[in-house]
Amino acid sequence: MRLNRIEWLNNCNFHDIKCDVFNHYKQAKRDFRDAQRSAIDEYESFIAHKIENDIDVDQKSVWIILNKRKHKPHTCTALKKDGTLFTDSNDLMSIWQGSILSAKLYLIFINDLIEILESCQQGAFIHDLNASLPVQADDISIIATDRQSSQVMFNICEEYSIRWSFAFSAGKIQLLHFGKRTTGTDVLLNNEPISTVKTATHCGIKLYTCLKSMDRTIDVCRTLCATVISLIRLGVHPAILNPIVCSKFVKEVCYPKALYGCKLWDKLTSTEWLMLERTQHYICKNI
Repeated sequence: MRLNRIEWLNNCNFHDIKCDVFNHYKQAKRDFRDAQRSAIDEYESFIAHKIENDIDVDQKSVWIILNKRKHKPHTCTALKKDGTLFTDSNDLMSIWQGSILSAKLYLIFINDLIEILESCQQGAFIHDLNASLPVQADDISIIATDRQSSQVMFNICEEYSIRWSFAFSAGKIQLLHFGKRTTGTDVLLNNEPISTVKTATHCGIKLYTCLKSMDRTIDVCRTLCATVISLIRLGVHPAILNPIVCSKFVKEVCYPKALYGCKLWDKLTSTEWLMLERTQHYICKNI
């Protein structure tokens, strides 16, 4: 390519498309760039292959590719999965998101984040046991004793996500304040305030900040009645189906939905027991 460039500068006018020497130089330049891009893609493909095969033991290769590509959204041009070669960008992104490589990279991310958050010593403790960060798959919970400690832990999450190009959305995060409400500054994530709510669902279990079981029992009774009514509208009724089949629907659908997590309940008052009994009578009367 250099020789073609020198020959072009010595024999042709600049950017003269009618000059054969200029055209030879431009073609040589294209070939050089294609070869360079091909070499880079081959190297990255080799590193990615090493990650998929040896990620548990070859941490050096993991960090080489992560540090190099963390600010670039997508560089893969082809991917073979189960013997099929994919080249379309949409297909490639869907494969990466659901591949073994994606799961292992997220596992590295979440494990490192947990270690950093636990080492900051800002969360909740039970005696000497750190109980500040229960994690279920990609559902992360932060437990702290005050807003200042929560803000420190959220700042760690924000800084860590920036390094990994992994975005946390403040709009999808909810803050529950248990006990007596106190005034204070908002907890921020990415300079956005996190909304404070009275109830939230975590791992399928509804949490209440009021620490009163009556609200929970009322919701359970309403959910149970609403689910039964929905089944009746779908045709689950002794007038249409066998009563044994109807009771099977109630046991398999209604009760699990309303009473999920009931093993975590504290003692119920006599009023709450009466409410549950009346709900049960309503179900038996209609189905």
